[in-house]
Amino acid sequence: MAATEAQIAYLTLLKMGDGASPEVFTTIAEVKSINGFGFTASEVNATHMESPNGYEEFVAGLKTGDTMTIRMNAIRTNLLLTKSIWDAGLRKNFEMNLPSTLPDYDFSAIPIAWHMGDLTPSGLVEVECTARLTGAISGS
Repeated sequence: MAATEAQIAYLTLLKMGDGASPEVFTTIAEVKSINGFGFTASEVNATHMESPNGYEEFVAGLKTGDTMTIRMNAIRTNLLLTKSIWDAGLRKNFEMNLPSTLPDYDFSAIPIAWHMGDLTPSGLVEVECTARLTGAISGS
């Protein structure tokens, strides 16, 4: 029986670009989870009176970045950075570094929600930032 080729996401880091050229990315998060990392496309009904065999015709519409939610531990500097991005409504470039056997991804996003998690004496403070992808994801 072959060993599993499943990947564990240990060592996943979220980095934010500084906007310079060349862009420098700084780690901003101890990532707990990232979801919604992808795109959807609407369909456009292109049916006309001479559509083949009387069937409706559909073509792909414009691609839309999904809503992505990132949960991270609230380290003070990360907290201040993510909150300032939210407050300013800035589109920022990010890099998600995955374990060495998987590709890293670059993407742009604009924040649409920001929340602090529960504050408990025995637990970590969690920050949740929700953003919408604003361009194609590139992998390296």
